[in-house]
Amino acid sequence: ATLVRRIQCGVVVPPSRPELLTRAIRDAYEGRLDLAAMGRRAREYALAEATREIAHKRYRAVLGEVVGTKA
Repeated sequence: ATLVRRIQCGVVVPPSRPELLTRAIRDAYEGRLDLAAMGRRAREYALAEATREIAHKRYRAVLGEVVGTKA
């Protein structure tokens, strides 16, 4: 939810609030949400922050911290 809000790539609805989920779906269906822009932001984030190479580099850095060496 934090990431979705931060990069504005979707809608976050709290649990146990079906009326808010209904509203979000209706807003999307009726064009009150810019779904194309949300999709672009999600793709830009994925390409910049979530590639396999980036994930591997971050994972190695964390492992390096755990074992006390530089990865």
